[in-house]
Amino acid sequence: MDKIRRQIDVLLFDGINVLDVAGPAQTFSTAYIDGIKAYGLRYIAIDGQAVRASCGLSLVADASITTMSSQTDSTQCHMIY
Repeated sequence: MDKIRRQIDVLLFDGINVLDVAGPAQTFSTAYIDGIKAYGLRYIAIDGQAVRASCGLSLVADASITTMSSQTDSTQCHMIY
């Protein structure tokens, strides 16, 4: 399995535009540095529950934002929203 250099948390919320999730997720998931996966992705929501995008698509979070903040070293984690 590839070693991940950086962890990216993607914040999901009701009304989000799917392209605002899919575009960065695709870019980060295909990035490699010297043959090593450069980024890992996690999808988080405020309460950890599924959210509904602006187009009606349901997106499932991996965790809640409070769970992630207690488990993550903030110097090693970056969030996009």
